[in-house]
Amino acid sequence: MALAPAPSTYGVLFRNRDLRILVASLGGSLIGDWLYNIALLAVVYQRSHSAGLLAVTGAVRILPEVIAGPVGGALVDRFDRRMLLVASDGLRGILMVAGAGLILVDGPIRWLVLIAAVSSLASIAQLACVAAVIPGLVDETELESANAARSAVGEIAFIGGPLIAGLLLATDQPALAFALNALTFLISGALVLSIGRAAAFTPPRSGVRESLLGDVRAGVVALRSNVAAIWIAGAEVLCSGVYGLLTVVLLLLVHQASFGDGTYGFLMSALGVGGIVAALATGRLSAKFAPMTLVAGGLAVTALALVGLGVTSGEGSMAAAFVATAMAGGGGIVVEIQAVTALQRLMPEDVIGRVFGLVVPATMAAIIGASAVGPLLVEAVGLTATLLGSAGMVALYAVTIRTHRR
Repeated sequence: MALAPAPSTYGVLFRNRDLRILVASLGGSLIGDWLYNIALLAVVYQRSHSAGLLAVTGAVRILPEVIAGPVGGALVDRFDRRMLLVASDGLRGILMVAGAGLILVDGPIRWLVLIAAVSSLASIAQLACVAAVIPGLVDETELESANAARSAVGEIAFIGGPLIAGLLLATDQPALAFALNALTFLISGALVLSIGRAAAFTPPRSGVRESLLGDVRAGVVALRSNVAAIWIAGAEVLCSGVYGLLTVVLLLLVHQASFGDGTYGFLMSALGVGGIVAALATGRLSAKFAPMTLVAGGLAVTALALVGLGVTSGEGSMAAAFVATAMAGGGGIVVEIQAVTALQRLMPEDVIGRVFGLVVPATMAAIIGASAVGPLLVEAVGLTATLLGSAGMVALYAVTIRTHRR
C-alpha cells in the first residue's frame, strides 16, 4: 500500500528554506566537481601524454571514497554534521586553489594527482552527511520529494559541469576550472552555515562510542539485520553498475552504429535528462504506487532501456538510442530516490550515517567495476549480447524484489 501522497519535487523546495539551501549547497559543489574532474584529466594527459598516469588520476579521484567511505559514515554519526560539511568544503577549496596555482606555474603533474587524491579523501563524509541531515529538515511526508530534489540537482550538475568544463578547456583555461571549483566550495560552506535548524546536524549520542572500525561494524550489523534494506540497497547498487556499464558501452555503440564521435557526449547527457524528468515526476508516482513497486518499476524500465540499446546497436537509430539512454537514466533515478528514502525510514537514527557510509561506496564500486568489465564483455560476447544479458540480470532482480516486496 502506498504512503500518503508526497508533495511535488519543486514544491518542497519552495516551502522549505533550509532544504533549499542544503540542496543548493550540494548542487553547487557537484557542478564544480564535474567541471574540475574533466579539467583535471585533460591537464594530466595534455602535459604528461601518459595513458597510465591518466588511469591513475581517474582511480585516485574515486578509490579513496570507495575505500574510506565507511569511515566517513562513522564520522557522520560521531560529529556535528554541519562542521563536517563545512570542514570538507573548506579543505577541498584550499586544495583547488593550490591546484590552480600549480597549473599556472606549470608545476609537476604528480603533485596535481596528489591534490586530487587528498580532495577525494576530504569528501568521504559528504553524501552520507547530506542523506543523514535531510530527515531532520523535512516532515515525513516530504522525505521522498526532498530526496528527489537532491537527485534532480545531481543530474543537473552531471549535465552542466561537463558543459562548463568544455567551454573553459576550449579557451585553454584549465586553471580557471580549479578556481571555480574552489569558489563553489566556498559558497557551499557559507550556505551550510546559514541553515537554521541545528538539531538536524546533531548526531544521536546514545551510549559509549566504540572505535571508528567498531562503528563501521555496527553499521554493517544494522544493515545486515534488515532484509528489506539489503534488497533495496542492492537495487541501487545494481543501477549504479548499469550506469558504469553505459559510460563505456555507449562509446562503443556510437562507433559500431556509426553515429559519429560527437554523439557520445549527447547520449551521456540523455542519462541526465532522463534522471531530471524522473526526479520531477516522483511526487505523482509515489502518490499512486508503493515504494517497492516503484523500485521494481524503475528496474523494469532500466532493463527495457538496455534491450532498446541492444537493438539500436544493430539498427543504428540515433533517436532510439537517445530515448533508450534517457529511460535508463530515469529508471536509475527512480530506484535511487526510493532506496535513499527507504534507508532513511528503515534504519535507526543512530546508525544512519554508517549505513549510508556503506551503501554510497558500494554504488561507486559498482560504477568502477562495471566500467572496467564492460569492454571485456563486449570483446568476449559482443555489444548486443552484453546489453541484452545485462537487461536480463536487471529484469530478474526486478521480478525477485517484486515477488518478495513484503
